[in-house]
Amino acid sequence: MSFQNERYILRLATPDDAAGIKKVFESGEFPGGISVQFLRGEDPLLSLQRDGDRAVIPIAVDRGTDEIIGVGACIIQRAYLNGDVKKVGYLTGLKLLPQYHRKVSIIPKAYNFLYQATKDDVDVYYTTILSDNLPAQKMLEKKRRFMPEYRYIGDYTVYCMGTSTGRNNLDIESGNIEGLDAFYDEHLPKHNLSPINRNLFGLSDRNFYTLRRDGEILLACAVWNQQDYKQYLLKSYSGIYKLLSKLPTKYLGYPPFPNPNKLINYASIALFCARDDVDDKTTKEFLEKVKEKNRNYDLLFFGVFEDSKYKIILDKIKHVKYKSRLYEVKWEGATDKLQKPINLEVGLL
Repeated sequence: MSFQNERYILRLATPDDAAGIKKVFESGEFPGGISVQFLRGEDPLLSLQRDGDRAVIPIAVDRGTDEIIGVGACIIQRAYLNGDVKKVGYLTGLKLLPQYHRKVSIIPKAYNFLYQATKDDVDVYYTTILSDNLPAQKMLEKKRRFMPEYRYIGDYTVYCMGTSTGRNNLDIESGNIEGLDAFYDEHLPKHNLSPINRNLFGLSDRNFYTLRRDGEILLACAVWNQQDYKQYLLKSYSGIYKLLSKLPTKYLGYPPFPNPNKLINYASIALFCARDDVDDKTTKEFLEKVKEKNRNYDLLFFGVFEDSKYKIILDKIKHVKYKSRLYEVKWEGATDKLQKPINLEVGLL
């Protein structure tokens, strides 16, 4: 597929494009008081593929220079949707080299290209936009010809928590204990976009933690380290965060602030589930014990949708947080499919 007098072309990425895609990822960063660059390692194609069952990755190429100037992706995976197993497509990584911003009008064509390449394999598309990224919201929320509709579902909050925490006497187990798969089979289908099982890439039995009483599992989660293929590079601080970054926040119970131009030593809380009758105090103590057992990380990320019952608990734990807006992305003729309650794994965003 080509356009703009044949100067720019869109095509699907191949393994030979890894270096060019890596350059595009390294050219952008998150806006806001804490400026962070999201990287996909030495092989971005492999990194994207590890987030789902399949990744469709279009790239835009300047034929005059043979340079990759833009990239996007649709991560396709099986997940629960209204109690059934469906194929969902997460749209992510839409980026252009800075020098091409506002110089080429490729975004509508890129969306159409991606849709044509995935429409037979996806039941519902969704994406997230950082709440601080107002230009992207303005561009994509407005209904435009030749562009899909972005239907706002609600806010998604990522809590960045330190691992230095007060000790408690809660006795939790690690590993693949009896009944763990059945516990997840019962609880994961209750929320839309939950993965269909706990076999996320890179997780092993030793990464799982559970709390049992009288032989019954009450709570379970995993701590997911993805640093070998997904990195966050701290670029700079501004405003109040510039002052906070100079304080000994770790000793005050808050997460530490890495020095600029340093990779963040992080992991994600994944597959967090609780029985409906578990009280907030027990849930909070379980989370604190999991943090205590993972003090080799500086930060643990825990992401929850706006209607999550865990939000009130996380708000009581010292943290730094950022928000995103969740959208269902609908091409012409599509009906609303994505509904609450929602469970998004922060490690898959």
